[in-house]
Amino acid sequence: MRGYGAFAWYYDELTENVSYQKRADYFLQLIEKFGSSGPIVLDLACGTGSLSMELAQRGCDVIGVDASEDMLSVAQEKAMEHPEWDILYLCQSMTELDLFGTVDTTICALDSETLQSLGISFRKADYILDFAHKVCSGEFDLDALVTLDDQAFIEQLITLRGIGTWTAEMLLTFCLQRPDVLLEVAQLLSRARHE
Repeated sequence: MRGYGAFAWYYDELTENVSYQKRADYFLQLIEKFGSSGPIVLDLACGTGSLSMELAQRGCDVIGVDASEDMLSVAQEKAMEHPEWDILYLCQSMTELDLFGTVDTTICALDSETLQSLGISFRKADYILDFAHKVCSGEFDLDALVTLDDQAFIEQLITLRGIGTWTAEMLLTFCLQRPDVLLEVAQLLSRARHE
């Protein structure tokens, strides 16, 4: 992604009103709240690495990923001033990641316009941000979902904007490893085909 070009060298000046310290503290609170098992954090669309550096300063091992070589050049230059921080920068598209291992937590501090630039519709971007807000505010309890039976799980999820029955069933099947849900769907489709 060559589009940033010289802009990358001025990005930090243009975003000096952004408190990356507060963002890092906020993300670390969420990581603690939702029980991440380790210190390896993937910072997607890390740009010039300001948030990555704040996380590293707070003890995280950070992998910063961005599609812009120019942004990552600035990030790498800034990181050289602090070789004691463990930050690995990779130039990759977030749609085709190859991390050479696993991470404990993934963060992405993007707004809806940036999500749209990744091919996500405005409506879906709005749904994603709305869901994230509900989880972070405590309005929607993710931990409680895994304890629910299949029907209650589906009923709880479809209260969220943008999530229907099919999405809830796929989450049950593939995320919570409840294959009986997919079997029920297959049986219904089979019956419908024979009628």
